[in-house]
Amino acid sequence: MAENPLFTKREFVNPKFPKLSAEVKSLKSTEGGLGTMSKVMEYIENIGRQQGRYEGITEGRILTFCELVHDGCLSIADAARRTGESEEEFAKELEEYIKNKK
Repeated sequence: MAENPLFTKREFVNPKFPKLSAEVKSLKSTEGGLGTMSKVMEYIENIGRQQGRYEGITEGRILTFCELVHDGCLSIADAARRTGESEEEFAKELEEYIKNKK
């Protein structure tokens, strides 16, 4: 993935976007701007961490139900209901689980 010069270059000047260029310069060169950017980056990191946790928990639940169905402890209908998916959606998840288990 190509790096975005807005984030990687010390200075960002683009005549098409003079207001953006001035704001980036201010954020990168003033103490208040650096503090603001630090807070923004921390906020973005926290959101990413929360999304990652949610996705991990969701994936873990689905894998657990796939294991239970695969082991014969639970029906596809029950697993689908518990995961909030249709039986078709869960069957696809189960098929993927079985394929990756090998």
